[in-house]
Amino acid sequence: MKKIKFNARFIAWTAVFAALAAVLQLLEFHLPILPTFLAVDFSELPAVLASFSLGPTSGVLVCLVKNLIKLITTTTGGVGELANFLIGIFYVIPAGVIYKYKRTFGGAIIGMIAGIVCCALISVPLNYYVTYPVYYNFMSQEAILGMYRAIYSGTDSILEALFIFNVPMTAGKMLINSAITLVVYKKLSNLIKFGIRRKNKTAAQTSADGTSGNVNCIKSDEPQQGDSKTKN
Repeated sequence: MKKIKFNARFIAWTAVFAALAAVLQLLEFHLPILPTFLAVDFSELPAVLASFSLGPTSGVLVCLVKNLIKLITTTTGGVGELANFLIGIFYVIPAGVIYKYKRTFGGAIIGMIAGIVCCALISVPLNYYVTYPVYYNFMSQEAILGMYRAIYSGTDSILEALFIFNVPMTAGKMLINSAITLVVYKKLSNLIKFGIRRKNKTAAQTSADGTSGNVNCIKSDEPQQGDSKTKN
């Protein structure tokens, strides 16, 4: 099994992705059709980019760091951040692992689909047994259920509401993250893996071309046979 290399590039880029994820997590917003306690953000985007370019371990670390930062302003006693972390890693780990062994466009799509399915499904027991019991300390179960019924009157229970609303919301959010990843990943991957080396190679080539050009200039200045005659 190949060991993970925690070199300077891995640490530096993981830190960059984690910082970007923390900023995106602060830019959360609420959809008008959903209860106010359900916020949407796209902070998993840097995590899946890290998972693709540096490996699943980097993606997990990005999810961890962004939620540790979010703990500073938590309103759920850390439970919301724990749920966000678990849902995030159930997205980036399958995506990163599959892409690691099938580094093609098709492998990326398969990996992200697997991640979307995993995190959407895990969100149900996670919310039902962990997150919502904490919410019940601030808002009764009937009050929360009433918010869902205001959208769809046929909602009979919290568990049903999770399948009707939370699963599609989680899957939709990750789907958008995946679509953006497919657009920007290739260029970003080249920058992370080859940017410095390509820059050095280009500089070396430019230097060589410059030297070659100087040699040509020197040769062109040598006197030709016709130049030996002087004008009267």
